Amino acid sequence: PGPPSAHVARRFADLVALASADGPPAVIGVDIPVGLPTSGRRAADVLAKAAVGPLRSSVFVTPVRAALLAPDHATAVAVNRRLAGEGVSIQAYGLRHRVLEVEEYAAGAPHPVLEVHPEVVFAHLHGAPLTVRKPSWAGAALRHRLLADQGVVLDGDLGLAGQDAAV
Repeated sequence: PGPPSAHVARRFADLVALASADGPPAVIGVDIPVGLPTSGRRAADVLAKAAVGPLRSSVFVTPVRAALLAPDHATAVAVNRRLAGEGVSIQAYGLRHRVLEVEEYAAGAPHPVLEVHPEVVFAHLHGAPLTVRKPSWAGAALRHRLLADQGVVLDGDLGLAGQDAAV
């Protein structure tokens, strides 16, 4: 109930605590991979890429656990090639600390922690893959309208979160 809110924190557990100020959440949705493979690709990544369609560059393939534990990007690429048949993007490797942090939180959470992908949700709300990228004016306007159609009306003032968040 009530309007959407936005929060900023350095650690995932702190972010959940801020979001829980008015009561415990029933579920947490996070735009971070939940559940790391030991080899190959996750079905979730394959399905997300298919749902997003031509703008699929917004979905990266989750590296295997051993690659995210590697001490540097070059080693991560080599490990992932051996175990999954493909390399690791700089972006995916750069998120390793967040991925592992969410995994640790989820293991002891009193509520479900589910992986969500905003672009998959937007494609679903649109009824088809989107054809305009999110950082463009048209892309932001479309996503804003899709949210509003679902009753999630953003007034533009997200406080501190809005100062740091990209479109």
